[in-house]
Amino acid sequence: MTKAERAARKAYKEDLIRQGIDKEIAEVMAKTFTEYSIVKPVVYSLT
Repeated sequence: MTKAERAARKAYKEDLIRQGIDKEIAEVMAKTFTEYSIVKPVVYSLT
């Protein structure tokens, strides 16, 4: 797992928690969504 994928998973999990989802369920949802590429990290290139 890349650094961008970890950051995307963490950000999605935190967003779910802010929406009122239980922490454990948010962790599972974030993990599943990033593993199946439902939530994808955005990587910017500085060229």
